[in-house]
Amino acid sequence: MPRAMAKKSYTKRVRVTKTGKLLRRKKGLGHSKTKKNQKLIKNNRSMTSISGADRSNVNAYLN
Repeated sequence: MPRAMAKKSYTKRVRVTKTGKLLRRKKGLGHSKTKKNQKLIKNNRSMTSISGADRSNVNAYLN
């Protein structure tokens, strides 16, 4: 039986750290940045971790 392939859309959007945490980009910075204040833009540049409730669902797509 062949190995299950990871969903490419998830591998592009989610990063796995060494300790196994899942990181994703924050929402809201795709376009129209001129209407948003600089504080929001600056805070949304960083990555955030995926909550525990969603972690098992995302892991299923990554493995």
